[in-house]
Amino acid sequence: MDPAKPSSFVAPRLSFAVLPFANLSNDPDQDYFADGITDDLTTDLTRISGSLVIARNTAFTYKGKPVDVKQLGRELGVRYVIEGSVRRGGEQVRVNVQLIDAEAAAHVWAERFDTDRNNLAEAQDQIIGRLVRSLNIELMRDAGRRIEQERAADPDARDVVMRGWALFWGGGSLAHQAALREFEQALRIDPRSIDARLGIARVLVSVVGDGFSN
Repeated sequence: MDPAKPSSFVAPRLSFAVLPFANLSNDPDQDYFADGITDDLTTDLTRISGSLVIARNTAFTYKGKPVDVKQLGRELGVRYVIEGSVRRGGEQVRVNVQLIDAEAAAHVWAERFDTDRNNLAEAQDQIIGRLVRSLNIELMRDAGRRIEQERAADPDARDVVMRGWALFWGGGSLAHQAALREFEQALRIDPRSIDARLGIARVLVSVVGDGFSN
């Protein structure tokens, strides 16, 4: 147990850690796609009123490692752990999601979603909706606003955005410049893409903040 947390520590009722989704595709180059879905679900969960969601960087330290959910729950101070997998074959996507009660190490629910790239945002909306119903909580009024905006986005642009984030999280000035090119390409494909604009802004802030620009 984390010595900073006393034995009587009780995790907040709506506290989550979204572990990196496993890439079950035969192509290891599809890691960015699984990571992108993980990032999207993490963002969507933060829109639940009163929720506490572990930061992406912290959750990704567990990528590819065997996890004891009870221990993880104590280490991160969360009540629920979300894990899953993504299998992509061409345009078809299968997402498996599990919600686990970290205190009891028991599954609350598990479900499989079969979709395609064009309807991926809708599938993610369904995942969040299933989560909300399971925990008997209500989303904030604007909970689905980002999903609604991105649902209309071009799937090719969405795919390029995911590659951009994979490059960005790789770190370093060269990675940031490569990510910026991907986000700009996504915006050229679909000027409506909110995520592409957010990606461009995030890269520019990091370039200045990390001292990569004079």
